[in-house]
Amino acid sequence: VLLIEDNPADARLVSETLRSSTAPPFALEWERTLEGGLRGLERASPQVILLDMGLPDSTGLATLERVRAAAPALPIVLLTGQGDQETALQAIAQGAQDFLAKRGLDDETLARTLRFALERQRLENEFIRLSAFPRLNPEPLLETDAAGTPQYVNPAARALFHDLPGLGTAHPLLKGWAEATEPLRRGAAPPLVRLVAVGSRTYEEHVSPMPDGDGFWVYL
Repeated sequence: VLLIEDNPADARLVSETLRSSTAPPFALEWERTLEGGLRGLERASPQVILLDMGLPDSTGLATLERVRAAAPALPIVLLTGQGDQETALQAIAQGAQDFLAKRGLDDETLARTLRFALERQRLENEFIRLSAFPRLNPEPLLETDAAGTPQYVNPAARALFHDLPGLGTAHPLLKGWAEATEPLRRGAAPPLVRLVAVGSRTYEEHVSPMPDGDGFWVYL
C-alpha cells in the first residue's frame, strides 16, 4: 500500500489500523507529498494507493488526476476529512475506486475497502484488456452467436475475408457450424480444432465457447 498523506497523525492512524487488521497483512509505504508519492510509485511498486487529496504541493481533483495519469491500472482509495464527501464522490466519477473518512477509521473497514478496491480494479483492467484484444490482435479473430452468425470480425479477419460479415453462416469458415460445434455444446474441452478451405487456401480454425455460453470465439 502506498499512502500519500501529509499529516503524520493520520499516517500513524492508517499504519496502526492496518497492523491491527485480521486480514492478510499489507506492507505500507508512506509519502508526505504528491511528488514523493509519484517517486514512490516507481520505487515501491504498490498494489493499491491511499490518497489524501489535500497535500502541500497539490490539492483537490488535480491531485487525483496526476496520480491516475502516473498509475492508471492501480486502484486509488481516497482518505477524506469532514466535509469532503462531495469532492470524494466527484473523484470516484473520475476514476477513484472508493473513499474512507479518516474520522472513525477501523481496521476491518480499511482492510475490506482495500481488498474490494483491488478486486474491482482487477476486473476493470481485465475488461479493458479483453475489450482491446480482438481489435489489436494481428491474427484473424471473430466472435459468433450460438448459431454461428458473426457478431464481431476483427480487422485482421476482415482483411482476409471481406465477405464474411455479409455471408454469415454461408461463409466457408462457418460451414457446418451446428454440427462442428456440437461437441462443445455437450461439454467437450475446448478448443475445437478443424481445417476449413476458403478458396485455394486451408486454414486451421480454433473454436472456444464464450464464458457466458452465448457464443463462440474463433481464431485462425
